[in-house]
Amino acid sequence: MFSAGSETSSTTIDWAMAEMLKHPRILKKAQDEVRQVFDKKGCVDEVYIHELKYLKCVIKESLRMHPPIPLLLPRECHDPCAIDGYDIPARTRVMVNAWAHGRDPGCWKEAESFKPERYLDINSADYKGNNFEYMPFWRRKEDMPWNVVRPCKRRAPACDVSLPFRLVVASRNET
Repeated sequence: MFSAGSETSSTTIDWAMAEMLKHPRILKKAQDEVRQVFDKKGCVDEVYIHELKYLKCVIKESLRMHPPIPLLLPRECHDPCAIDGYDIPARTRVMVNAWAHGRDPGCWKEAESFKPERYLDINSADYKGNNFEYMPFWRRKEDMPWNVVRPCKRRAPACDVSLPFRLVVASRNET
């Protein structure tokens, strides 16, 4: 809970970088986009972060597969309801497993595959949590940790690292 403002950002960046290193095609595509946007400028400037459409998809896919907060904060049902055949009485505390939801084949095609491209055609699956296919945190803006740390802060470090370097996974024999 206390780490929601900073730990979620570093965890997201770690997972995004790890996934890109595991998938060189995705890394190259993200690097090419970053270089196209920032090469002429000489440095990463947050003013142009919105131009990084593919890197935004990489971050979203990383959050889907590796949510920094796998169990969302408990919520209380105000009214009785039924979910998937389960009756939930009013005033029941409910927790959502975001990790399981992000890997649910009922919600995602090839749920266990890292495919940032799936977000290129989903304009409604945004960081605001309005689309329940994509909910790394919850459904209301005020519930989300990036009220303090915005999504662009997540993309900037990935840009800084990917712009000047060629990143590869070291072989097991290298020390």
